[in-house]
Amino acid sequence: MAQSVQQDQHPAESAGVVGDAQWALYETVLDGAMEAHVPFALGGAFGLATYTGCARNTKDLDLYVLPEHCSRAIEVLTRLGLADYFEQTPYDREWIYRGTTGGMIIDIIWAMANHRAQVDGWWMSGPSIPLRGRTVKVLPAEAMLWDKLYILQRERCDWPDVLNLLYYQGDKLDWKKLLEVFSADRHYLTYSRDLLRRVWDETVA
Repeated sequence: MAQSVQQDQHPAESAGVVGDAQWALYETVLDGAMEAHVPFALGGAFGLATYTGCARNTKDLDLYVLPEHCSRAIEVLTRLGLADYFEQTPYDREWIYRGTTGGMIIDIIWAMANHRAQVDGWWMSGPSIPLRGRTVKVLPAEAMLWDKLYILQRERCDWPDVLNLLYYQGDKLDWKKLLEVFSADRHYLTYSRDLLRRVWDETVA
């Protein structure tokens, strides 16, 4: 698996893309989860930046947890004063809980959005990284790629993230594991590989 991630400072810190108010909330949530002994792994923009070095601010923090820990993770957000985002914008509560305060969002995620799989020990087996003086886990690159390949909607598409993961981590990925988890859907993986090749060819032409 793509575990060879070595960095003294996370790209999101060095790039300055996260504001002070966001950092304050994120740090409070991270500390709250740790104090409550809720194991988690970062995904989303923080997870992606870990593997690509490209940081962006998406105004949220994604914490992936095992299904048996989702209730305790939600309790952490509630105790910290975050409200359920469902009251503003309804969402599918079967795989995610969204807490919000001050226009910022914390996502607790325990399954894939298409319900294909739940978070398990493999999702929690990514590398540990430094973040604001803390050591936290991030998702394995392979799990991020698997998850993001299915997000292809009219209003949102995560395939640019997939292409970046392939570009920066392609030679380090555990392709045997990827073929295993994609199973009958492995044509998605083949298509994304071919698309990246075409984009590369057009870029260097």
